[in-house]
Amino acid sequence: MNASIKAIVRNVRIKADIEVIIQPKNKTVVEVIHEYSKDADVVFLGLKDFEPGTEKEYEDQLVLLNSGLQTTVFVRNAGEFAGKLI
Repeated sequence: MNASIKAIVRNVRIKADIEVIIQPKNKTVVEVIHEYSKDADVVFLGLKDFEPGTEKEYEDQLVLLNSGLQTTVFVRNAGEFAGKLI
């Protein structure tokens, strides 16, 4: 996986450092993101689909993920239906 990410970065001519991080069992996803990304100039975070009626909880999670970070870009994850119009 790391090789494919490096190839993408090289092909689009972006100067970037790549590090794949496995979430430790004793830390939440938010803790890991904040620990490793607090000094990053730009952070890309994937958006997932959410269930109707859970909009407020989803918004709260996005605010928590984004808090304390510099520029954050939220991108829609390509999932099972990559390319599907929404």
